[in-house]
Amino acid sequence: MLRTLGVLTAALGLLPVSAGADAPPPIPPVISFPVAPPAPGKTVDRLTSLVKASGVVQTGDGPVMVEFLTDGADAALRLRRSARSLPQLVPLTKTADAVRLLADKRMAFLWSPLTEWAGPDLERMRDRRIERLRAAVTIRTSLQRSANTGESTVRPPTRALLQLATFMIDNGRAADAERMLQERLATMPVQAGQERWEEIEWMSVAALIATSRAARDDVDGALSQFDLIRATLGSSPYAMNAAINRAALLANRSRYAEALAAIEPLWQQWNAINSTDKVNGSERQFAWIRACALEGLGRHAEADAAFQTVIEAHDSRDRNFVIESDERLQLKGLMCMRRTKSIKQIAAADLRNALFPNELIMLQPAYRPLRYAELWAQLRSDPDVAAVARERMRELPPELMPALNGWRTIPRP
Repeated sequence: MLRTLGVLTAALGLLPVSAGADAPPPIPPVISFPVAPPAPGKTVDRLTSLVKASGVVQTGDGPVMVEFLTDGADAALRLRRSARSLPQLVPLTKTADAVRLLADKRMAFLWSPLTEWAGPDLERMRDRRIERLRAAVTIRTSLQRSANTGESTVRPPTRALLQLATFMIDNGRAADAERMLQERLATMPVQAGQERWEEIEWMSVAALIATSRAARDDVDGALSQFDLIRATLGSSPYAMNAAINRAALLANRSRYAEALAAIEPLWQQWNAINSTDKVNGSERQFAWIRACALEGLGRHAEADAAFQTVIEAHDSRDRNFVIESDERLQLKGLMCMRRTKSIKQIAAADLRNALFPNELIMLQPAYRPLRYAELWAQLRSDPDVAAVARERMRELPPELMPALNGWRTIPRP
């Protein structure tokens, strides 16, 4: 991925940050809790009245005090890792986060107030969030921090649109999201050589259309959208971003020869670019795609060599943009390569030690992913993983099945 040169946008905390003269007026944060510091000499906790449940959760790094807070409209978790450490406030903005908490036996103390706030099927939480994100689009600003590189490289009005569309895609409304994005794209004429704002924002909206199609298992439609982006942007550096995403989609859908043919020239092109123009850690993206394609073609030693870039990465960060964590990219690559043994080890360790393990969703018997269904079935049937899962995870009740699968219609295998 290439850096948007000369353009710096960020979201600090939960408040929108000005992006120059065209920035919208600020709006209240997502969490409307009172957060003013206590008066000198006082130790008043101004959030006490909002705490609806609390408990100590054991993790691999020691015990964590977890509190569930809500003012009725919004909800958050407050985490305290020691009596002397500053508490961390984590807003609950994704339905998947609520699903994960409701599947975690260690979080049983907050199931009742969380269900009361979010609704027994989480539809209340989903609909409230969509309404809030639509309001943000209307007033042309962003309600929350950037969650990924794409969101962190655009101005607040476009970021608000991307966040609404992403939430819709994640919650069973991908077709509606595409229509909304197409409508916005029609108002954003673009051609190669325009100002970087126009190019990167057009590319971000157009690429999310491809994501919405992939979420409906329309792989050919997603690939054609990436082709459209590359043809439209021509020699623009942002055309490379679309090409990388296209190669990743091919690898994830087991089209290994096509993926390798797509990523290799991009990797060579990338290596020829001045390093100051690159988002830090982007070499990891090339690495996992190349490793997956090589593994799928039976070139195991070459795959191992390529994947070392991901394995050896440590605390990768970029000073301006949000990038994927090393742990997330490592798991993404291992899954694409079907390295079941390593994934089993990670899954068991996460269930024992992590505060919010994703495996609480992935190992649910009723979970129906678009990809890697056979891999997760193998993990569920593994004796060691199953034993750890029984201790940590509860099987979700029927009313949560739609939310578990993002309100998508997925046939049983």
